[in-house]
Amino acid sequence: MRTLLLKSRRNALTITMFRADRGAKNLNDQEKEALIGFIEAGWSNRRIVNRSGTSYSTVFYWKTRYGETGEIKRRVAPGSGTRRKTTPVEDKRI
Repeated sequence: MRTLLLKSRRNALTITMFRADRGAKNLNDQEKEALIGFIEAGWSNRRIVNRSGTSYSTVFYWKTRYGETGEIKRRVAPGSGTRRKTTPVEDKRI
């Protein structure tokens, strides 16, 4: 676990990153918020990569996504998920 100190012009913010012990998994909300904090502070992608332990493509993705939508929530497409294996008629029989 790494603790990072983010200094902006107005204040200092301590951010804890958990990348070292999690491996290559999806970012949790705390890690996404940390990336957004670095982005809003004006850090370059490369500097964020070096400080946070995430990949360049992840930083680029979240920087672009946050710039377009202003959100860090995951997208959930309507109707996404596993397709039904049974019909409504078969469900009634079960």
